[in-house]
Amino acid sequence: PLPEGDNLPEYHTYCGKYVVNNTRREPIDLCGKQFNQGSCGSCYAASTANLGQYLYANISYYYNDKDINKTVKPLFTPQRWIDKAIPGGSNLQISKRCCGGNVMNILDAEPSYSLESDYRYIDGSGSTSTSCSPRGDQNPNVKIQMRNDHYHIFAVTGTHQEKVHILKKILHHYGPISTSIYTSVDPAFGNVGSGIYTFPSSCTDNTQTDHQVIIVGYGKGRWKRILYYEKFMV
Repeated sequence: PLPEGDNLPEYHTYCGKYVVNNTRREPIDLCGKQFNQGSCGSCYAASTANLGQYLYANISYYYNDKDINKTVKPLFTPQRWIDKAIPGGSNLQISKRCCGGNVMNILDAEPSYSLESDYRYIDGSGSTSTSCSPRGDQNPNVKIQMRNDHYHIFAVTGTHQEKVHILKKILHHYGPISTSIYTSVDPAFGNVGSGIYTFPSSCTDNTQTDHQVIIVGYGKGRWKRILYYEKFMV
């Protein structure tokens, strides 16, 4: 459920250099190495791997009595989800290796995380690896580091301002979230690699999406509300 109350900190992020601006939360960075999807259209899997990294690091941080030096930030592989042969469903429900996919779909099919060092990522630069047809699990016995018990789904409605406010409440209460964006809708998204979504210049009513990211926090910059996100592009 959506958290009640509107008493939100002005700056609140879980990752990256912007943690130093946090209004209330400790200025700790719980995200490690960002996964580069390379030439493979696997943002749906790469973003899920990075979100899992944050979740694991958050558990590790509290398990080690909030000692950031002992906090583990594992690099999880997206490759098992990319390889997974998921039967049935429409084009919006089925994952197609390096040709796009759906986060809920892959977590339903394989709700676990393994290390990239144990199950290597193929960036899609070769003719075979750019295939849209999943090749099947190459190592079903790979060691599992963490399992996904369940996930929450949020539908955000209202004006652009109301949507941003709701997203801030979700981020403050639940932590980083996975979401789809449409990178072609606005010239501002031409610089998507900056990792900053600026309100209201980057807003749109278009429901079409072409990229999956995780939003890791929010703040203000030059009197504008901004959302920080982890990117998975070259």
